Amino acid sequence: MKIGFLIIGRLKSTRLPKKILLDIHGKPVIYHMIQRLKLSTKIDTIILCTSINPQDKPLEKIAKDNDIECFLGDPDDVLLRMLNAAEKFNLDYILTITADCPFVDPFYADKIVEKYLEGDIWLYNYSKLLFEARWNEYKGQAYIHPKLPDFNF
Repeated sequence: MKIGFLIIGRLKSTRLPKKILLDIHGKPVIYHMIQRLKLSTKIDTIILCTSINPQDKPLEKIAKDNDIECFLGDPDDVLLRMLNAAEKFNLDYILTITADCPFVDPFYADKIVEKYLEGDIWLYNYSKLLFEARWNEYKGQAYIHPKLPDFNF
């Protein structure tokens, strides 16, 4: 089984132009995200999924410089872009995240993959897991929301 993490990113932002290229400690935001995802032990490949638009060309270089794959796809249909990337790289299961999340936690990604491999889930919202787990840590409770799979933290 081949598992991939698709990072969905473009440089089209109007509120904060090119936000994933902004500098944090001498490196762009996307760099930090890629390095964190590389800490995952359950992901076979990381793919930066961007568009065929010329404005997104710098993302190809970032992927190459960070030794990850890059997929150039539909500029407007994100779902089609993800599907085409999964097909091109022969992925059996994918995790996805937008490219503006430099604090992505590879631990949660691995837990989602583990639950998938156990056969308990086929679709899960990573951000909901992260939010629920962090919220419960904040409240000082060792508790997972009843709607969430039990990850046995």
